[in-house]
Amino acid sequence: MKKVFLILSLLLCGIRPAAGADGPLSAAETAQKGIDACDSDLFSKGVDMDRVALRAVQDILKEDVLSGQAEKKAGGAAGLLASLGAASPEQAALIARLLASELRGFAVSGINSCLFAGKEGAQSPRSGGMLAAALDRLPSGRREIRAGKILRLDKGKARISAEFVDPRAGAFPLVLGVERQNGAWRIVEIDNVPELLEQAAGHGH
Repeated sequence: MKKVFLILSLLLCGIRPAAGADGPLSAAETAQKGIDACDSDLFSKGVDMDRVALRAVQDILKEDVLSGQAEKKAGGAAGLLASLGAASPEQAALIARLLASELRGFAVSGINSCLFAGKEGAQSPRSGGMLAAALDRLPSGRREIRAGKILRLDKGKARISAEFVDPRAGAFPLVLGVERQNGAWRIVEIDNVPELLEQAAGHGH
């Protein structure tokens, strides 16, 4: 469940772009405005939550699913898949989509309730789903992604560097995929999830 906490935090954080940000970095600015306004519709203009959540869950589960070890390994993502009845890669892929949908729904509720803006009195929404045991314990508090610089830009797609900062867990370097959609830039994936999970495990959070 520690992995779930990290990915959820990355998905639901406040975002502060570098000074003078424009182009791909503007996605971070839009997302920050949504967090501050407790407005998930505004947040989604800067973050494609469906794609971010699904790609992150897939990255967490991918190795065990592809190697056929989901029922053989104990604990972690593989244990979760086994407990949910994932007896095949196809079933695991379906469960991944359901988990991503649950994360997205919790994100919307958490943003709209001001939980992720760290505002006083914000209450954690009740998920009631497969990840309820983890999500319902997520504390209120502000998380930040501090946008860095554009690493690569190719027409309507880009990679940007950033740093995720959580007062409880520390700082984590990020690589974010950004795309131009209908004239606006949106974050569509966290490109270094495996490295983040390894670092998080080292922190013990």
